[in-house]
Amino acid sequence: MTSKSRVGLQQWPLVPTPYVASMPSAPKNDETILDMSSPYHKSKKRQVPWVPIPSGWKRHVHPSGWIYFEKPEARIITDYPMGSPELQAALNKLDKEDSETIPEEFELWIGQSAQDADLVYIDHERRRALPNLKSDESDIEDHMKTDEDRTKQLSYWRYLAEHPCHARLPPNVEEDALAILSFFIQDRILNPEDSVVPFSKETSKELMDLLSAMTSDKSYASNARNSHVKTHFVSRLMERIVDERLRQHYGEEGARRYLKKGRHARVIQDAKSPWAIDLLLDFCMVFLFFGTPFAYLRHVNEFFITALGRTETISEKWRAFVDENVTDWSDTNLVATVLVSAAVGFLAVPGIDDISRLFALFSILFALSSLIAGLLNAWQHQHESRASLELTIIMNFFSQAERPLRTYKILALLLALPMALLIWATVSFAVSITIFSWHGLDTTFVQNNPDFKSRTQDGVPEAFEFTKYTGIATTSVACVGGLLVIISLVYFWHVWTPPNPNRWHKRK
Repeated sequence: MTSKSRVGLQQWPLVPTPYVASMPSAPKNDETILDMSSPYHKSKKRQVPWVPIPSGWKRHVHPSGWIYFEKPEARIITDYPMGSPELQAALNKLDKEDSETIPEEFELWIGQSAQDADLVYIDHERRRALPNLKSDESDIEDHMKTDEDRTKQLSYWRYLAEHPCHARLPPNVEEDALAILSFFIQDRILNPEDSVVPFSKETSKELMDLLSAMTSDKSYASNARNSHVKTHFVSRLMERIVDERLRQHYGEEGARRYLKKGRHARVIQDAKSPWAIDLLLDFCMVFLFFGTPFAYLRHVNEFFITALGRTETISEKWRAFVDENVTDWSDTNLVATVLVSAAVGFLAVPGIDDISRLFALFSILFALSSLIAGLLNAWQHQHESRASLELTIIMNFFSQAERPLRTYKILALLLALPMALLIWATVSFAVSITIFSWHGLDTTFVQNNPDFKSRTQDGVPEAFEFTKYTGIATTSVACVGGLLVIISLVYFWHVWTPPNPNRWHKRK
């Protein structure tokens, strides 16, 4: 074959995968093609000379579309395109070192890095990726592995997920994955509030059904032609599982301590804001908002449990966060609508005095403000949550909310605004009723006795005023009711106050 001849598809080695792409004809001497290797490696895209696949090498196409190459006899895998200087340098280095024959259960991966090629030995028997053949060849049981061993295992599954077309899954890995998914479902059912597994119950069931279908004898993924689909799926699943075990210190002495810490220490450590601003925000939360922002602050705290990073759990908590807030705002809107109707009706009562009328108007304005704020909050949160559930957008929401004063208290105050305005509307209406009981006029007496004439005091007929017993009784009931509300508020505020994390660490 001359350098000027073009190469057709029939002249290339057969590719044992259904994702066979048409090979381009050889470009001219001055043409180049882009490096289309795996996107998981952070090497910059560059142009390399186009060369035919040398004898003994095979080309594989990942289900996602990128390519990699295999030399079966030497058990070498590479992401570099044929003819790249990095690949040639790595192969020359292996030849010069005259390294020992790679063991049968191993293969050598020539991966990409920022500068030179990385040589990584893949141990399929123990499911590990090693920097060299002398790296801890002891056979350690799964429950005895350390963080370093799990890091090697994580690298192995990541490698296999990126290169699934030539390799088979290790023995019994499907059964291991099914057992782990079964535990995830079990933990979600038995511990719905405290579970920290990476997948929701519904997602675990879907993954389990898909894996069960792939492992059946009649599955399309059980034959050699399509087995790489199952290899990629199981490898990605095991990569996620091992990553979570690293986060949870799985199999270590301190695993139970980390698990308890993740379940119970759910308090945000706010960045230090100026003490004057912090004091002002606390005053607003306690006295002007009646403590309601603390409930919303606890909702925000749920996102910041230990070992943050579980995408499925965060998305699930985001939906719960939005749904809980929308439910609260819907309830406040309903009560605010009823209160507006009651206050408007109260204004129509004959004989109402100016002070009572003023507080009734305050009540209407507070209720309308609560109604508008609740409607806008519900609409905006529902709209944005449907439009985007990406992890970066969710975390950006909390990052932007914290930025103005370096605290989440502003977010809590605004989330609690409809409820606080509704409480002020209710208090204003109660004050209006109480004042009316002292200064209101009994117009029914005039209607029943049109010819009655009585002494007047300041132009008001004495017989038309409510008796003082009406004011005393109404004020007494209002005071008792207000006292009970305050007791209830303080009691449940104390009950639902999250524990101090510093105190928790001391007890630990």
